[in-house]
Amino acid sequence: MLVQCSPSAFLRETKEETGLDIMAPRVFHAIARKNALGEHWTNIYFFAYAASDEVKISWEHDEYKWIVPEEFEGMQASSRIKEAIRVFIQLRDDGKI
Repeated sequence: MLVQCSPSAFLRETKEETGLDIMAPRVFHAIARKNALGEHWTNIYFFAYAASDEVKISWEHDEYKWIVPEEFEGMQASSRIKEAIRVFIQLRDDGKI
């Protein structure tokens, strides 16, 4: 299994998926879990600064939308992602990111 969690992997994957060039990626949260099939997964969440807001999504995606973190709570998403957004908001409000 190949694990992509280095800063260079974040830069590359973000560019491939969105067309965005990002700067200073920083991990702010991670969740490790085992799914119903017995597979082990680790989700790593990071934030970064983008040089532009002009997104060019890859073939893997249908749409995107820029939102502020507080808007996310009312959207449909997994509990893992919602947890990560709550962590981000708390860290931001505490001045830690």
